[in-house]
Amino acid sequence: MQWLSMLRTLVLMAAVVPIGLAGTAPLSGSPAVLKTELLDSPPKFIKDSDGNFSGLCIELMKLIEQNSNFKFSYPHNFTPTGRAETNLKNGDTDVHFGFSRTPEREKDVVFLEPLYEIKYVLLARNDDPISVSTVDDVKKLGSNGVVLTLLGTGIIAYAKGLGFTVEANSVEILPNLIRLKLGKDRFLMYHDLGLFYELKDPKFKGIFKVMPLELQKTSHWLAVSKNLDSGVKKDLSEAIRKLKQSGKWKSIITKYTTLQ
Repeated sequence: MQWLSMLRTLVLMAAVVPIGLAGTAPLSGSPAVLKTELLDSPPKFIKDSDGNFSGLCIELMKLIEQNSNFKFSYPHNFTPTGRAETNLKNGDTDVHFGFSRTPEREKDVVFLEPLYEIKYVLLARNDDPISVSTVDDVKKLGSNGVVLTLLGTGIIAYAKGLGFTVEANSVEILPNLIRLKLGKDRFLMYHDLGLFYELKDPKFKGIFKVMPLELQKTSHWLAVSKNLDSGVKKDLSEAIRKLKQSGKWKSIITKYTTLQ
């Protein structure tokens, strides 16, 4: 029967059409859904009391989704950094927003595009008459110019390499700000993204000042799994580059990296 022959033809055609999976090129017209994970690292990712996510990287994801054929899916819980690294290495996730680029990570994942630039900032109390504008100014202070930073970060090695006297007692920025506020240390060094986010809290208004000292600048990247399809990587990279040229990308970055 003619209808039976047509049905068999349709079945055979369906059998040879590839089904879109994570890490493969999407079918034309259908969104490419890429799996990612979120770290408890504000303001890159912020979770409110209702369980809703916002933040710099969330806004960048939404901008990409609005201007491309990509969608991002993620759990409604934060993932520890080590597990996120392992999942990306194994291909259990496809992308990660906001990783710093290190030689260790370069062995396991592909750093596709720089997302935004961060710079290290040196903070002091407003009531401290100290003013430093060069690395030598800080070094000369010795034990009178202890630089506080976060435990387990690369900033420790960087600050020590500059010859600073370094102290690191907590993995979180808030306890470090409180310690500086109480005068237990002279300075606090951290990147502008995380530091300015905390300083916008009204309880810190007028308490601290940023030293006019030029320190290292670096970038946070979009890292992707080595298992991700080469065509997907190419299209994702192109989408980000176009958005950077449009100015929309920069407006999001500026909102999070200025102290206003």
